[in-house]
Amino acid sequence: MGHSNPCGSSTGSAVGVSAGYSPLALGTDSIGSLISPATRAGLYTLKPTPGSVDMSGIWPVSIHFDAVGGMAKSVIDLASITDCLLEPDAKKSFQTRELVDCLSKSFRGLRIGFLDPRVWHYPPELIERIEEVDRQIINAVDDAVSIIRSREAASVEYPVSVPPVSSLNRDGCMSTTTATLYEMKSSVSHYLSLADVDGISTLEELVEFNKKHAAEELPKDHPDQDWLLKGLHSRPSQEEYENDVAYFRHVARDEGIEKLFKEKNLDLLAFSADCLFFEIASAAGVPIASMPLGILDYNGRPFGLGLVAQGGREDLMFQFMSAFEANFPERGLPSFPTLESKKL
Repeated sequence: MGHSNPCGSSTGSAVGVSAGYSPLALGTDSIGSLISPATRAGLYTLKPTPGSVDMSGIWPVSIHFDAVGGMAKSVIDLASITDCLLEPDAKKSFQTRELVDCLSKSFRGLRIGFLDPRVWHYPPELIERIEEVDRQIINAVDDAVSIIRSREAASVEYPVSVPPVSSLNRDGCMSTTTATLYEMKSSVSHYLSLADVDGISTLEELVEFNKKHAAEELPKDHPDQDWLLKGLHSRPSQEEYENDVAYFRHVARDEGIEKLFKEKNLDLLAFSADCLFFEIASAAGVPIASMPLGILDYNGRPFGLGLVAQGGREDLMFQFMSAFEANFPERGLPSFPTLESKKL
């Protein structure tokens, strides 16, 4: 992946806000598509609880994962856009009527667990492990724990544990992939019916259109449509789909996040955003956020602190983010290494 990769898939939204083209942007998140690019652009972002926002006009990867969320340079901007996105019923568990009213700038009363960045980091097969990068992120998370513990009436448990991402594997495959492959045909057809594209109304027709217009649709730098073909030819059975959905919900939610919150009496769980914990959070169906924690000395790339809560408790997340913004240094600006740099 590389240490300067802007990540995706909502990359344009993140880069546009970070570069100053817009104060706000929207993106969709299935499994990390808001969190990863926002973190690397030094932004605040929040993926709401799946099912809590209107997804009309959007091609979802899965009904179990997808949600529209905002990106911004400040917490109040992010709260404002999230207030607009959330359906009225999604706010029924909030302590206040609107998220902008949750911005107390205080950790008071929050019970927060932290995952250990020595355990939760990107695997070496995904991104090169560099000692100075690891050390800086670990120190930043340790410092964050110390700062929050020093503030008024905040409770911190560190470290805490949840099942690893590998626990989502079932019979040699990622159980979350089953959901996306099974739902692809219906989600594509539904989206195309709304888009009203002449001559294309199904996944089969979309694949054939791409083949017939390969020069435009399958250029040299993106020459295949493997994921669409998998959805077309390798669709799981309904039984496999239902079993895998039940499995990843049980592992990530029942035996993961909800179990931890109950056992440790937590409101929130924080973690280094330079890891794949967003896969567990997405499988659990909970809201997930990220905020700028620092800038790597190695190459000037931002890194962040991630946060999850139980479904429907975005209000507690915004209380935390407002306190984080008030008690931590201002967000740093990404730098741009030259092409000659070896630290890309």
